[in-house]
Amino acid sequence: DAILQIGGTAKSLSGGVIKTSNGKTGKINITDSTLNFENAARGFVDGTINIKDSTVEMKGLSNGINSSTKGLDLTVDNSKLAITGCIGRALTIDGSDVNVKNNSVLDFKNSLKYGSCSPATNIYFNDRTIAEDRGIELFGGIRFRHTDYFTAKAGIAYSAEKLIATEKWHNTSYLHSEIIFTTLHNDYASLYGGRLESIFNFGGKTDDMQDDPIYDFRFSAEKRFELADEKNSIGISSVFCSNRFPYELNSGYCNFGGADGMSGYPTGTLRRDFAIAGISFRQKITNLSGIPLLAVAEAKAAVSSDYDPFIDQDSPEGRLFAGRKFEAGGDLYIVLHTILGNLVFGGSMNSSLEWCITLGLR
Repeated sequence: DAILQIGGTAKSLSGGVIKTSNGKTGKINITDSTLNFENAARGFVDGTINIKDSTVEMKGLSNGINSSTKGLDLTVDNSKLAITGCIGRALTIDGSDVNVKNNSVLDFKNSLKYGSCSPATNIYFNDRTIAEDRGIELFGGIRFRHTDYFTAKAGIAYSAEKLIATEKWHNTSYLHSEIIFTTLHNDYASLYGGRLESIFNFGGKTDDMQDDPIYDFRFSAEKRFELADEKNSIGISSVFCSNRFPYELNSGYCNFGGADGMSGYPTGTLRRDFAIAGISFRQKITNLSGIPLLAVAEAKAAVSSDYDPFIDQDSPEGRLFAGRKFEAGGDLYIVLHTILGNLVFGGSMNSSLEWCITLGLR
């Protein structure tokens, strides 16, 4: 019997605590043993790995078991393999062979949380309503999805909404398209990966309140680069939104605030047009009972239209970035990657002296 425990300050700048070379050429046999990896960068990288009559536990790693193209041959025989609390992926399979047999157990708790390819992960905001308002929305179309990386959707939508304040109906029909590509499998806490998202709606009003064609275009992109120590990363991001849906409706605006928006503004800050560019730094601080704790710092710059639907009474101008406003700001957050999601606490402030404290799950 043998016990190997790797934890605390153990790091692997070359990519893994136990790493082979030349793909599957290197061989690792673990028999009748116990291995514990904790707070390290990665467990295994590549190789032919045979785990028999053993227990292997990995807790709080950046990634559990990684492989290059067809670089891993993993066999779990009458054993338990538990990978918990990873920031990234528990097990990466890229053309590799994985065999599980003879009553073996694979336990990937709190590790395989992928950012869903759905509107929940993008910049769409449509919740500014009051209890008395009424409406209906119909959508028909097609959706294509490839694993957890790529989603495309296209179709036709119709909405009819009555605002009690004006006693008028707004009838809108439009074409809808949406494309999402992401490798940020844990959207806010991942140290590496990329995301590309776009939404485009185009149509025309069917009532007499607005004769011009309507459109809603939203685009966001982000790329994060993991640094050499595999516990830090830097990222760049950009967001652009332009919305010409009826200004009386909440669907006529984009969400300008929140952790994904401009510094200093809370979620629910609505604008017709804006563009944001940012740079971010993420660092894994420690693990609390196997739950990763990260720090996130961001610097952002933005230009936006100045129309505020909660303050302004007149209708907004139609030109792009009307009454444009330039701002810069910064965010600082602590992120606890829990099984329910990322618990985010921190604050942000901008050059207009707007500030915001954030506490919530995302």
